[in-house]
Amino acid sequence: MTFADKIVSIALLVVSVIAIAFQGLWTLGDETGMVRITVDGELYGQYDFSYEEKTIEIKTEYGENIVKINENSVWVEDASCKDKLDVKAGKIEKSGQMIVCLPNRLLIEISGNDDKVDKVTY
Repeated sequence: MTFADKIVSIALLVVSVIAIAFQGLWTLGDETGMVRITVDGELYGQYDFSYEEKTIEIKTEYGENIVKINENSVWVEDASCKDKLDVKAGKIEKSGQMIVCLPNRLLIEISGNDDKVDKVTY
C-alpha cells in the first residue's frame, strides 16, 4: 500500500464518519408526536409529550378514564369500564399506536412524524 493509497483510505474514512454523524443529527428533531384523545368520535383534546407527567381526567356520559402522558409514553391509569382492557393495554410510545375503550367510547392515539426508521433504511 503506497502513501497515496493510505491518504485516500483515511479521507474516505473521515468522509464516511462525517456523513453518518450528520445523518444522526438530522433525524434527532423529527420525533414530534402528539397525543389525540377522542370521545365518541369527537376530539376531546390534543396534547404534546412533555417532561412533566400530565394527568387528564375524562368524565363523560359514557364513563370516566384517567389518562397519563409523560415525555415518551401514554397510558390509561384507571377506567370505569368493567373489563379494563384499556388499562391492561399498558403504555404506548410510537406513532400510530392506539388505546381503545369501547364502553366509554374513548380512543387515544399517537400521531406525528415518526419516520426515522424509513430514513435509516432508505
